[in-house]
Amino acid sequence: MSFFVEGEPLDVDKLNSLKDELTNLNAKFSAISTSIDENGRTVSQIPVIHSGSEDIRAVKGTDLKTISMPNSPFRDGEAIDVVACPKGKTEGQITISVYDISAKAFKISITATVAQTVKISYIAISKRYA
Repeated sequence: MSFFVEGEPLDVDKLNSLKDELTNLNAKFSAISTSIDENGRTVSQIPVIHSGSEDIRAVKGTDLKTISMPNSPFRDGEAIDVVACPKGKTEGQITISVYDISAKAFKISITATVAQTVKISYIAISKRYA
């Protein structure tokens, strides 16, 4: 199943569908996968998933914001990937870039063609050795 097409804006329904799909896999198979570590050994990894949303005030133009992840299950130093997109109705065009990800927060650059309050939904994923 393909959730995203390169170059297309992120769709919040597709993002939520991906989250549900990952959650279902986690429940069904206890989501243990294997990979090869830097020493060539096979190791088990467990995906760690955290999601949430936050209302932010977007100015017309570009602004930088910090999004906190309260009750985050991530550990300091853990490699974390984050996808964020606007949820619900927005005015004009909204562009979001994610950067500077840590265990408890990440930063976004948000560009809006119209000043407005935007609900940002996010999903953060990391793999932890079992």
